Amino acid sequence: MNSGKTEWLNTETVTLVSSAIAYFVETFAFKCSVCVDVGSLLESYLDGELYEARKCSKIARTLSDVVKTRVKQLLFLPRYKLVASVMIGQDGGQSISVASRSLWNAVTDTFSSASYRNGSLFAVATVFAVYFE
Repeated sequence: MNSGKTEWLNTETVTLVSSAIAYFVETFAFKCSVCVDVGSLLESYLDGELYEARKCSKIARTLSDVVKTRVKQLLFLPRYKLVASVMIGQDGGQSISVASRSLWNAVTDTFSSASYRNGSLFAVATVFAVYFE
């Protein structure tokens, strides 16, 4: 039945596809659960707050630590290093873009981001999960 052609479905292919599916599920779970959780953390910490530069600087540092700790509790990612970044600024009706740069492996590394805005301030929290060998 094979007629001399190499069969495309072998154990190596199955292992590769299984790994890809597992990675997709982990990445999807990370992005969904982290985004929802971080969004609720931003809301709980910042709801009703007015923008004051010094106070928001302290809140951003605190939130960064809380977000990282919360993600560690939420998901067991033993081979990943987590980096949490929180930026809080004054909301003057402006638009804003937040960008970051780093060495990145598109196959193993992932991130999730959430934002919050009230009449006085905006906040953007990003959590990076970088695979560590």
